[in-house]
Amino acid sequence: MNIKDLSRAIRDARNGCLRNPEFDSLYFLSAYATPIKRAQAFFDELAMFVQAYVGAQPRANRPPRVSELQQWQHDRRQLMLGVLYWNYFCASPLKTRDIAELSHIPIKKVREAAREGLKLLLNHVCELEQEARRNAAKARAVAFAERLAIILLTGEQERIARKIEAHLEAKRLFILSGLPGMAKGAILTHLCALISSRHCVFINVLAEQLDQYGRMHRLSDAACTEVDIIRQMYEGLGLIGHTTIADQLRAIEGQQDNFVLIINRPDLLPPHELHNLLSYLNHLTHPRIILTTTHDLGIPSAEVLKVPELTEEQSKAVVEQARCRASTSDCRPLSEETFRALYQLTGGVPLALAMLGTYLATHPIKQARIALKNAQPPFDALYEYVFNPTWQQLSENGRELLRYLATKRTAQLSEHQLSRRDLGADVVKAIDEVGRYNLVKIEPTDETRYVRLQPLLHTALRSGIFERRRAS
Repeated sequence: MNIKDLSRAIRDARNGCLRNPEFDSLYFLSAYATPIKRAQAFFDELAMFVQAYVGAQPRANRPPRVSELQQWQHDRRQLMLGVLYWNYFCASPLKTRDIAELSHIPIKKVREAAREGLKLLLNHVCELEQEARRNAAKARAVAFAERLAIILLTGEQERIARKIEAHLEAKRLFILSGLPGMAKGAILTHLCALISSRHCVFINVLAEQLDQYGRMHRLSDAACTEVDIIRQMYEGLGLIGHTTIADQLRAIEGQQDNFVLIINRPDLLPPHELHNLLSYLNHLTHPRIILTTTHDLGIPSAEVLKVPELTEEQSKAVVEQARCRASTSDCRPLSEETFRALYQLTGGVPLALAMLGTYLATHPIKQARIALKNAQPPFDALYEYVFNPTWQQLSENGRELLRYLATKRTAQLSEHQLSRRDLGADVVKAIDEVGRYNLVKIEPTDETRYVRLQPLLHTALRSGIFERRRAS
């Protein structure tokens, strides 16, 4: 790729087709199925980058004028992008000579700004491509570990699935609670196999999906709402002909003996939408509904099961199996001492253990410890997948409490010790909040409560991954 190719590609994209295959095959455009959509996405992405600088100038609700370029000469970057805007991205693009004449800037300087601007834009395209490929690698690493967890945890997850099945026979609302990565998906896979006589309808609150390229993208422009969830329930049962929520709920009610509804992560909805959804579900008199969440939603009529972390013995078995499956040669079992040091970094989170075992098949143990502690690939993807959605939902007091716990080697302190921190009286609320999200283990005693940080979160926080994301 060079700036001449990029110049032609921008003009081609404006006309609806990327004729240069080098640009048409860019990875960050791979989610778009047709050449016209890829060309439009390419043009829109570059136009947005340029207009962010051009639009930064204060104006009274009017488009920029070419004459304004003269005022931008003191800012080299803005001059470059301003010339690009009038060259390629305004409603009626101008030739370089016309831009120089209208802006009263020497044509040599305008041409130089255009060349430098195209170099800047080419760097932006390269950064988009690299970021898309990094994200795809992260998504594939997590997806592979999830599939592996389903395979390796058959016995444990089937036991929990049978427990859920017994409650569903009593037609109760069931909440499966636990951090992402606790193999809730594996449990539900076993459950659907156990209750094959009934139709399972799976609804994902996250309005995103992993495409065939391993890239996460939105299914729609709007976020999923409680109304969308009811519609997905209705359509998932193959029902048609009803338009209002009330009519759709009545139609769903008539199908109740034949299906099980599985709603993944309703806790990600805004509070008022979650309240509305739960109100709608209460209209179903004999619900067979499973909600998967990171925390208890506080529904009195629901049966709640918190998915437990694996014991050290179970965790070692998962790591060894994953390691042997990925290894091309015979692998000797890890010593108890070696595994315990790794287990202290991951805890009993199945997804982390499956990823760790796969990593150990091709990397030395010392490198695995370094990668875990410094959030190096693929563990950066693991931390973001498991903790980032919950981290966004926490209050600042909750985050501050977790950061403080992460500074302690044992990651365990009493409520009395924590109350001495700047959180003051809010420490009780902060402990309750992070406990509700399964981020800490709370051990009550007669005098106080002891708070222990979840080991994988302890490792993630000490790696500084959330601070790096905020800085970027």
